[in-house]
Amino acid sequence: MINVSLKSTYPVRKVFRTLIVLTIIIYGCGGDDAEPKITKVDIVSMAPASPANLKYGDDVQITYNYVVTEADGARIFIQGVSDGTGTTYYSPSPVYKGEGSKTVTVSVISDEPSFLVEQLRIKIVNPAQTSVISETFVDVSFTFSD
Repeated sequence: MINVSLKSTYPVRKVFRTLIVLTIIIYGCGGDDAEPKITKVDIVSMAPASPANLKYGDDVQITYNYVVTEADGARIFIQGVSDGTGTTYYSPSPVYKGEGSKTVTVSVISDEPSFLVEQLRIKIVNPAQTSVISETFVDVSFTFSD
């Protein structure tokens, strides 16, 4: 008769503990489910609110929050759009980095009896303005007239 003893160098408890630790390392603890930060702009308010009737030269104040993750920063332009074409005056943009909030204005001057701004174009470009990082549109209804 042969007697065989099976002894493990690692007790079952140690193996089980190691598997738990490896699972946590590989899959995480389920803590932070936040999305990675990307360069973006979120409009938080417009004054007056859309829809609105304004006189030529009146301003629409637009407040937005921004997150710029580009290492060199980015410029942000918000412009009124009518029939797919940028048509309104807008403020020049400094180079933004990090996170923050900004208020800008858009306005229209025209010799037409009335002028409808149908969208706001939010365009984010690199500091040299040679590359578009993002371009999105927000539907609005601002009618300018005399």
